[in-house]
Amino acid sequence: MLLPGRVPGYCRTDIKLLPSSVTKRNIWKDYRDAMIKCDQRAASYRTFCRRWLELLPSLVIMKPLTDLCWTCQQRGEAIKSASSSLEEKNAALQAYQDHLTTVTIEWSYYTAVRKECKDSITQHYTVNNEFSPPPLHSRAEPNSAPIKAHYSFDYAQQVHYPCDPLQPGPVFFLTPRKCAVFGIHCEAFPRQVNFLCDEAGDCGKGSNTVISQLHYFLENHGLGETDVYLHADNCTGQNKNNYMVWYLLWRVITGRHTNITLSFLVVGHTKFAPDWCFGLFKRLFKRTRIGSLRSIAEVVQKSAICNEAQLVSDEHGNVIVPTLDWITFFAPISSRK
Repeated sequence: MLLPGRVPGYCRTDIKLLPSSVTKRNIWKDYRDAMIKCDQRAASYRTFCRRWLELLPSLVIMKPLTDLCWTCQQRGEAIKSASSSLEEKNAALQAYQDHLTTVTIEWSYYTAVRKECKDSITQHYTVNNEFSPPPLHSRAEPNSAPIKAHYSFDYAQQVHYPCDPLQPGPVFFLTPRKCAVFGIHCEAFPRQVNFLCDEAGDCGKGSNTVISQLHYFLENHGLGETDVYLHADNCTGQNKNNYMVWYLLWRVITGRHTNITLSFLVVGHTKFAPDWCFGLFKRLFKRTRIGSLRSIAEVVQKSAICNEAQLVSDEHGNVIVPTLDWITFFAPISSRK
């Protein structure tokens, strides 16, 4: 997955990382087997590696030290440890393989759902061989289009402002203001709406905030789809809780959707579509002079065609995306449970 500006240790901005468990020899073996099935002559391993460097210099294998998964790091250290016995290394290797198998299955499902939903949306909005999706704020009638849509959402690290890449001396703030960034991505276009929330109107990253922004997105930027597939990371406090499940049930009961499927990526392997747009935004952010919340929104708009800015509140305190008390709304269900 392409993550510009977010890959440490690489000077290129178009780097695509393969998992650290993948080797060039394994990829060459797959290539060789495919060529044999086609009755074609396969290149040697050395020629394959040389052509890789010439034709695909931006495709590299992630180094084990850059692997963010704590489980993978623990299993790798146990395998490489000189003090571990052979039985312990075999057990760690088996657990490592089982973990990677689980990750592969989950990622394959994520990829398959994205493709299925993209094909459904493309077919529905293609007229005379021209793809014309609805614009933002179209406020499509809920549950009116017989299509499947896939949305993935996540929080980015907070950005601070005001900031200046040149860091002039007279400009000094003991504690810069914080701006939370929450993105909801639709891979079919692709298009991501980034909710920008200043610390003055920030209600934290709890259930109420996530559900309120997701509700605003579905009501104002949704496609009126009947079936929805949602993907998020494994954060318990934000996504993986009863209130999120009750909210999705409420949307189905009230007729806003016919079917909703909520899925989570494996912990440590949660680099997905929103991180791509976050990387594009932060790559431009660190090179731009920022003085206000409106300036951050302009950077989001200029960073890429797929990025759209949505202010939660403006500099004057006017609330645009209200944070509703969904926890109290679903309290009767919680008490019955």
